[in-house]
Amino acid sequence: MEAMKGIDCKNFSKRRIEKEAFADIADMISSKEILKEQMLGAFSDSENKGRVYAFYKKKKMIAYYIIYNVPLENDGNEKKRRYELRYHEIAEAYAFLKEEMEKLILLELKELGLLYGIKHIVFDDKIYEIRKEKGKKSSFPPFVFAIMGIAYGILIDNIGFGLVLGVSLGIMFYPSSGSVLEEKEGKKCH
Repeated sequence: MEAMKGIDCKNFSKRRIEKEAFADIADMISSKEILKEQMLGAFSDSENKGRVYAFYKKKKMIAYYIIYNVPLENDGNEKKRRYELRYHEIAEAYAFLKEEMEKLILLELKELGLLYGIKHIVFDDKIYEIRKEKGKKSSFPPFVFAIMGIAYGILIDNIGFGLVLGVSLGIMFYPSSGSVLEEKEGKKCH
């Protein structure tokens, strides 16, 4: 990611999109109103908690990716969803960074997918499946984080805080370890 030096990635919420003026964008889109409308579409209803990423170079937007959280066919009471890239654009001068930008976004979507139970990511005519790697154990099981938290608690004379911190870190980082983002053949998710 050395080529990404000096480039900032921002994740937009619905509230931030509504307030944002998009004053300085690269010559890549027809109008700011269309961009704002596309971005707000990712948050169109209460179920659709989409993701909006924008890349900036010196406070100038050079790329954006709008990802929807789309429902799949229901299996009984379980609601399945997937992330689907709907809109994206990169300024021509920065097209050489496309692969690195997408790698960064896919990594975060994989983490979020594990956290929220999303099984697929549809990204530029490719379908990725998020799954746990079979037989692979985490290098740091949750109890290791708890022990580290207790040690930190002893250092600051607050073992309770250290234990809570350690357990929180264990819960936060353990699910993503041993996970795989695998490209699927074909174009159908189920």
